[in-house]
Amino acid sequence: VVRIEMAWSLPSPDDRVEYELWTTPADEETKDLQMKWKDAAMALGDRAYFTPHMYIYDGIKSGCQDENGENQCYNLCTNSGRYCST
Repeated sequence: VVRIEMAWSLPSPDDRVEYELWTTPADEETKDLQMKWKDAAMALGDRAYFTPHMYIYDGIKSGCQDENGENQCYNLCTNSGRYCST
């Protein structure tokens, strides 16, 4: 599932287009879109401002860290199971 939201507001004072992408490191569904968007992003150059965001969750609350502090969710988490992606 790919969700796109477009919104218009008053022009920014620096005349740049600002856009964001919310995703996860393991997101296979949008990898093709991201690769195709690369050419457009490069063409915009300094006329655009891009902000990437990654969805992460608390691995400790989700049980990805055992009682010894070891990562139980393998490649979905980092920092001994503290920060995880979906």
